[in-house]
Amino acid sequence: MITTDRLALRALSVELLDAFAAGDRPRVATLGGFSVAHPIDERDRAHARTRAAELRADPTRAPWLSRAIVEHTSNTMVGRVGFHDRPNGAGEVEIGYAVFTPYRRRGYAREAAAELIAWAEARGVARVIASVGPWNDASLRVIARLGFERTGERMDERDGLEHVFVRESRSRGTASVAAAGEGVR
Repeated sequence: MITTDRLALRALSVELLDAFAAGDRPRVATLGGFSVAHPIDERDRAHARTRAAELRADPTRAPWLSRAIVEHTSNTMVGRVGFHDRPNGAGEVEIGYAVFTPYRRRGYAREAAAELIAWAEARGVARVIASVGPWNDASLRVIARLGFERTGERMDERDGLEHVFVRESRSRGTASVAAAGEGVR
């Protein structure tokens, strides 16, 4: 588990992702040890189905994929953060995050992303990529505060036009990205 003063970033197991995909909040709470106060919508379910299938195919990807953002004080899941995959051959990862509507504008996305990036850099990641829709002002502010620089744009099949941003590693860790690992709940 990765922690900050306010948050815990808990790697999600296949079983927990399956419970999300089913929209089963009581099972998520039982398996995860945290509450989910918001309704699990179709986007959450689709994300969970995708990540569960990826983990079934290769469980060693778990530390790099989806994590619950859990607020310490309330022990409530306020969003999710993770990389699209483990690092590629060039030591690059792409970050993604979502904070549930009732918990936005509290700095959770920036805090969770910053800590996950630091975790990845300590494991040898050289570059973090972020793709953000030009309409997503909140996410654009998050990545600007994290030191990302715009490098281009691309069309995403699901989200449409996205601006592509890159952040070079600020502190290359000594651990190999291939050796990085962490248990999951």
